[in-house]
Amino acid sequence: MRLQQDHPDAYVLTIQAMGSQIDVRWIVGDGSTRKSSQDIGQILQTDIDRWVDVMSDYQQDSQVNTLCRQADDGNWHTCSAELWQVLMLCDQWNRWSEGAFDASIGALTRLRRSKTIATQQQWDQALYSSGWGHIQWDPGGKKIRLERPGLRLDFGAIGKGFLVDRLGERLLELGIHRYCINASGNMVFGQVPTPQSQGW
Repeated sequence: MRLQQDHPDAYVLTIQAMGSQIDVRWIVGDGSTRKSSQDIGQILQTDIDRWVDVMSDYQQDSQVNTLCRQADDGNWHTCSAELWQVLMLCDQWNRWSEGAFDASIGALTRLRRSKTIATQQQWDQALYSSGWGHIQWDPGGKKIRLERPGLRLDFGAIGKGFLVDRLGERLLELGIHRYCINASGNMVFGQVPTPQSQGW
C-alpha cells in the first residue's frame, strides 16, 4: 500500500491487487470525515484484501477456488455471504447479456494463460467443464452444485468492477463524497470536486 498526499486536502492510495494497480483518489477538505488519511487507507486495504480472498482465481486458497475444488464431488456446497453476493450478480449479468457474460469459463482462461501450449484434448475438456447452465442454485441455503467436475469460476474484469463499487460505497460510509477509483479502467466516481479543490 502506498499513500501519497498531493495537497493538504487530496490523497492518492495505490494498491496492487487482482492482477492490476488500484488507484483511489479522494478529497477530505470539507471536514466530512473524522478519520485520518492513514486510517482511511488501512480500511480500504482491509476491504481489498477481504474481497481478493473471496474472488481471486489466482489465489489458490481463495473462497471461490476452494469452493470449486470442493464442488467437483457433485454435491451441494454452501457459499459465504460475500461470495454468494458476487455469484448472484454474475447470474444477473449472465441473464441480462443473454449468456454473453459467463463467469464459469475459468477452465478455459486458465489454459489460455498457461505457459505451455494446450492440446486439443485439453481445450475440449475445458470447454466441457464450462457453462453457466451447469451450475445449480439453492437460494435459500446459499448453496451451489456443479454438474460437471473441473468447472472453475473466473470473475475477470467484472470482479475488478465489483471491487471498485464496494470501495466507493466504503468511502461514502466514511463521509468522503469526492473520490475517483480506478482498477485497470474499471472506474467509479463520487461527486465532482469544487472549483476550489486542489490536487484532483
